[in-house]
Amino acid sequence: MKCRRCGAKLGKHDYCTSCGASRNYIPEKDEENIRTEKYISSDEKIKKRSVAGMILSIFFVFLISTGILSAVCIRDIFENNSLVNAFDEIDWSAVEIGRAVKGFDKNTTLTQYIASFIDDPRMNDDGIDVVLKSDELREYMKNIAVNYDEMFFNKGEFMELSADDIVDIVKANETEICQKTDMPFDEIGDIIYNDINKQVSEPINSYNQNMGRIFSGAGLVIIRFMLSDYGLITGAVLLVIAMIISAVSFRRAGNGIKACGITIIIPSLFIALTAVFSGFAVKFPVVHELMPFIKTSFIQFGFIFAGFGGITEVLGVLMISAGNMIEKSRFKKNIRKANATVDEDEIYPEKSEPKVLQKVSSDAFSVTGKLPDVSEVVKNKNKVCSVCGNINNPNAKFCRKCGSEIK
Repeated sequence: MKCRRCGAKLGKHDYCTSCGASRNYIPEKDEENIRTEKYISSDEKIKKRSVAGMILSIFFVFLISTGILSAVCIRDIFENNSLVNAFDEIDWSAVEIGRAVKGFDKNTTLTQYIASFIDDPRMNDDGIDVVLKSDELREYMKNIAVNYDEMFFNKGEFMELSADDIVDIVKANETEICQKTDMPFDEIGDIIYNDINKQVSEPINSYNQNMGRIFSGAGLVIIRFMLSDYGLITGAVLLVIAMIISAVSFRRAGNGIKACGITIIIPSLFIALTAVFSGFAVKFPVVHELMPFIKTSFIQFGFIFAGFGGITEVLGVLMISAGNMIEKSRFKKNIRKANATVDEDEIYPEKSEPKVLQKVSSDAFSVTGKLPDVSEVVKNKNKVCSVCGNINNPNAKFCRKCGSEIK
């Protein structure tokens, strides 16, 4: 470490052995510049906190708006029995699951997938379709949909699936399977237990474990609250609070109207994008085939959210434009005010000295400790920042408002 006064190296002493200055010696500076540097330092800290608050608030706006959109659509699905009706209308044999299962062609149907792990060649696609199109399977899937409805809205418990249930469905259709496949009735049982039961047990157990973690304890309580009226009201309140925090963060950085415009336009953009993405996502083949019940609700409410986001986008753009116009107007006003500054002796030639002394004695004496030369003060005019147009003292080297160096 070097001495700040003479530049010599400092040893272990608390003072410089060359010039005697303290280790913490600070070179003399103009008091105006010291105050300006403190202002710039504090302003930078405020801006850093504002940027952090802005980013977090925008993130929460995106998160909350996504949650509200999902909750509204899920409520609509269950209130209109869309899930139960959809499960009743789905042709499970034609559902393409190749996109969701690794190692299969994207057009692979559920029938072809089941046939891939049955070793007996006599069990053809027609025999599998008998099970997938049976009333027993359709009723079983409807019970699953009803269970979700009871679990979310009536405090029901999660219903675990069982491989034995699938086996029972196959057994109920053994006679028709024999007719479609020409297989002996007594051999179908071996296929059921040796192939289907073995292959189905693992994915069903995995489903029970994963869904059991989600729909139990705190997870289920949170989901129920989000889908309730109180949850939607809370989400709306949190959304408004997040936007207010964002507005405050932007306001610290400058013009209030412009800050409000930016606060509106960015969250609204996220809301609109979330809604548009949800609307297009339900049109993807894999989503539409596996979950056709979400199409109507997500498209309907997605466009409502997108419309809301678009309107607020326009409002935000208008507010930003107004804020820019106000900033330009203030800048020009400060320039005109600075250019209109005249010397005291031009207005009061016979009283120039008393007027100047009266003007500078309160500021200059408190800063420098001595009264400046009268002619020097009259000669120096206020300095105008070329960046923001703010008027600064004649001896200022940095702008008080934006911190830019004044040349």
